[in-house]
Amino acid sequence: MTKSIIFPVNNKGGVGKTSILTDLSSTLAQRHSVGIIDTDHQASLAGTLCDEDLSCRELPYYEELRVRDIILMKSTNFNFNNGLARMGLDVNETKAKLGVFPLGLLYDSPEKKDKLETIINQEMVDVSFLAIDLPPISHPSLVLDYTIMPIVEMLQGDVRLFPLLVSTPEHNVIDMGLRQYQIIAKYFEEKGIPKEKIFPISVLNKVLLMERKEKEETVLEPYIGRDISKKLSALGILYTPHFDTHIARINHFNKKFEFDGKRFRSVAFPFLEEIRDGKFSLLWGEEPGLHHYPHLVDLVVANNFDVPLYDKPIETMYLFALGELVNYIVAKSGDRPSKNYTKRMVVFEPSKITSKVVAQLRDVLKTYYTQNKKIETELVTVNQYHTSSSTKYFELPKSVSLEQLATVILKTQKTLTPSCSTTYDEVLKVLEEKDVMTNKGYSIEDERGEFVVKVCYHHYNQNKLGVGFRDPSWQESSEEKFNATRYLQNVEFFLEHLDRAFERSS
Repeated sequence: MTKSIIFPVNNKGGVGKTSILTDLSSTLAQRHSVGIIDTDHQASLAGTLCDEDLSCRELPYYEELRVRDIILMKSTNFNFNNGLARMGLDVNETKAKLGVFPLGLLYDSPEKKDKLETIINQEMVDVSFLAIDLPPISHPSLVLDYTIMPIVEMLQGDVRLFPLLVSTPEHNVIDMGLRQYQIIAKYFEEKGIPKEKIFPISVLNKVLLMERKEKEETVLEPYIGRDISKKLSALGILYTPHFDTHIARINHFNKKFEFDGKRFRSVAFPFLEEIRDGKFSLLWGEEPGLHHYPHLVDLVVANNFDVPLYDKPIETMYLFALGELVNYIVAKSGDRPSKNYTKRMVVFEPSKITSKVVAQLRDVLKTYYTQNKKIETELVTVNQYHTSSSTKYFELPKSVSLEQLATVILKTQKTLTPSCSTTYDEVLKVLEEKDVMTNKGYSIEDERGEFVVKVCYHHYNQNKLGVGFRDPSWQESSEEKFNATRYLQNVEFFLEHLDRAFERSS
């Protein structure tokens, strides 16, 4: 079984080696078997993941530690409703195996090699990826002789190596990482590891971003000084046609470059405020969201469901870079992903749900106006995006045509106000207006001129029908108390006409 060994490289502290390795492990472990080994005597990575102080103990202490199973991301579930279909994803816990083996164990006592062999060939025998956190590499023989190379020997050379050259956009840090890798590459060559099994990756971390207005949109771009832009361009990491500006677009980062005759994969990560303020990583210990699972986002889209908006643009760019890094490593490793979720899918036949929609909506409204509880049913859900101080919106499967809905509205309006002069074409024109940013739609009023129902045929979800009803709490400040019974009687006219339209559409 070929194992892939991932390890960060750079003597400079504070560049984010451990943070990147943690998030990389968390993403990899969603679909692959991962083992994490902390070989730094400080044991900051292992101590953080275990929520335990494991740092700078006497070496015999680490010899007694066994590999433990840890949870990198909790189990969770996501539910999606899309017109005539519903889908649920029950996502498993993201687990990994964690071991601690400071390099001093082998340096002081070579006979302790059996402890490392137990970790590799017994406790982590089934893992495909080994993430090794290393101390600063002042010289390869002082560190790699007691960490990476013994593991390669135990695996009888059946490995692929992924050195992560983690640096920040500073002159000396970038130089340090590339020069250091020249020494490490020579070391591996002398140890007989074929270059075809080594895949160096340049990780440019903590790239500052700035906001810029482009027409009416806010665009995020990396902010890199002129001198650093020239430096990165000379190395082939960054493409900038001009140096008369401090701004380099994000798509100017090359995905690969050559340096000293060696090819490097390249990926850039934005600077995260949370990590700067002391948070260890973006993924570990957080409540997982859909955007933390790139393959699940693809699954949801492929099944024609809408992906909830993720309103953190910098974190989105970070997750995108993380996904690119993981995809490259997995592709070069040859390891096949496993399934980390259970999919629950329900598809409704329009002929069987038409009357059921109105029946459920009627129950939802009755509960809301008599018990002040917002509930959701199989087919009627609360709209989380259309909000108003006076209106509560619900979503229904869009299984009636635009023309049928215009007829429903017109009949309801004429039932409530027989003298109204509204025409079918006027209703249709309002419904045809498309504006996903506002709650545009047709508002039905009663004979007193009070709002009854608002219908949005075109809103953010093209597979659902948005229907808005009065919010009783908004009426509390008015002189006349809201009459729920009278209001529901007026709503019932709309429901009856809608029910007939659903019957005809089936």
